[in-house]
Amino acid sequence: MSLNQPCPFCGSSDKMLTPTGTPGTRAIYCISCGAQGPSERTTALAWASWNARKEGENEPLSSDKSSKRQPFNAADSHRSE
Repeated sequence: MSLNQPCPFCGSSDKMLTPTGTPGTRAIYCISCGAQGPSERTTALAWASWNARKEGENEPLSSDKSSKRQPFNAADSHRSE
């Protein structure tokens, strides 16, 4: 199995290793849609967790590369009425 499995949500191969909220852990993050794999103690475990899905289980939700998911911003979620 390749270390560069495409994102199960958008099909992109653009990913990066990123630290997570817990000190000493890291996860694989899809640059295109923002999907993140499970937090793990090592880089090897982070890649293994990212790749740990059944082949063909998920088809990309969209192949439209022009629509990029925006990061959540709590300030934008509050409405004044």
